Amino acid sequence: MSQMSMGVSAIKYKRGHVRGDGMVFWRYKKESPNGEYWVSKETYESLYKGNHQSARKWQKNNPELHSIRCKEIRKIKDYDKDKYQKLKRTNPDLLRKRQIQNRDNSAVNSAKRRAKKKLLLHSNHNHKIEKVLHQQRLRLSKICGFEWHIDHIMPLASGGVHHHTNLQLLPASLNIRKGKNPNFVLPDCYKMHIDK
Repeated sequence: MSQMSMGVSAIKYKRGHVRGDGMVFWRYKKESPNGEYWVSKETYESLYKGNHQSARKWQKNNPELHSIRCKEIRKIKDYDKDKYQKLKRTNPDLLRKRQIQNRDNSAVNSAKRRAKKKLLLHSNHNHKIEKVLHQQRLRLSKICGFEWHIDHIMPLASGGVHHHTNLQLLPASLNIRKGKNPNFVLPDCYKMHIDK
């Protein structure tokens, strides 16, 4: 039996996906029609903020458990590093094979993103401005000594479009942390300050 015949849409939505009518996907819920729970943008923001605050509250109330979890995550990362170093010493051919496989997966993901960008390209997009941003990105990376990215202010995955007004320069680490989150709060030094 297909997903459509069961009453569930074939598309697997992620939290924050914006529908054509402006409703935002929150989660899958059995009681809701089609098993999907869509909310208004305001409700989504309050739910997201509430989730974030409850997580912070839990961390404050359970510092021991939180530190244990952090240590476990660090152990996993250290284990992965050790595993990589061991593989590098003992079986470099297998490591190379895995790196090629990961590179191929990365290329597939990049191709998907390019296709999405092309699909969401705005008709009034100014390519000259985008080219200048790319030049500035390279210049900043050279001057600062760390990589910079051109970021979509409203992510493509969350209903944003590829338009020059939706682009900004961010340090790579901050852009990676932001990911697909449309409500990510940037540090004040990266916010655009417009005098009214």
